[in-house]
Amino acid sequence: MAYIGRMKTFRLVIVVFFMLVGMNACVLGSATIDQDSMPVALLDELYDEYFDIDSNWNDFFNYDHVFYMTDGNLPAGLEVVESGRLIGIPYELGSFDFEVTVYGVDYDGYTDYLDSAWFTVFVTEPSTNTNCPSPDSETITEVYVCLGDIEEEQVEEGDDLSLDLNYYVRLHSGKTYSIQKMDFTLTYDATNFSVDDETLNSSMLREAATLYDATISVDSSVAGQLQVSIQSGSVKGFRRAGRLMDIPFTALADLSQSNYDFTLEVTEVLPLRETISLPEIIGLDGSLSVEDPIEPAAEGESPSAEGA
Repeated sequence: MAYIGRMKTFRLVIVVFFMLVGMNACVLGSATIDQDSMPVALLDELYDEYFDIDSNWNDFFNYDHVFYMTDGNLPAGLEVVESGRLIGIPYELGSFDFEVTVYGVDYDGYTDYLDSAWFTVFVTEPSTNTNCPSPDSETITEVYVCLGDIEEEQVEEGDDLSLDLNYYVRLHSGKTYSIQKMDFTLTYDATNFSVDDETLNSSMLREAATLYDATISVDSSVAGQLQVSIQSGSVKGFRRAGRLMDIPFTALADLSQSNYDFTLEVTEVLPLRETISLPEIIGLDGSLSVEDPIEPAAEGESPSAEGA
């Protein structure tokens, strides 16, 4: 009798096993794409990120997952490959939404739809200030507002210059803080530089600002000083690190070989709600480095006379 009982149990196990295999032939698994935010991508730099898979024990029967981009748009230079990677060198700025679909493939080559999800990849430029955290960093807890360090071989009177301003917040922290407004004061040498009030408008804003429909106001009534206020047009706030704006200046004279300082004071940063506690806000000064002085023309000789 014990032998017969063991045989019945064995047959039951075999039946259940093949039932499960049969079920698996219809549905290969319940794998789902993890919809964590994609890290920030940097313009003209290699980007290589995997799509994570959450799957149950049914996927023991699957030999492979294959991924395809099925809708939306990607920046030029990036592509979704079947192994489940978003890879390439982006050379287009901005925010791009795209859909990825994952299929399961069993040992017989049978393919079944498993899941699809939408993602956003954001492409921006890092600060020219090497002390400013890179937008794709996830190791720094403070919030930064950074003026750039720009270099020019020569600067002549009337030359137009552009000083970058970047913002850094850790990706997942940005969602928590939902920073709505940032005010800062930029100070510069009014004997060497000027600003045209007509250029101090939304045309200054870059991708980390326009992503959230930001607006800007600038007070230039004090010589050598710009008081800037930038406001998010979305309740999401400024969640993504990157280039906020390019600030235009004009040289008032031929500049000698030297470093010219631009100082930044962050005066106010407001989150979505007063109850949100922000980390330390760090403002970084910037500079213009002129490498070669303008050589004065010899007495009695105009610059255009060279080679005559």
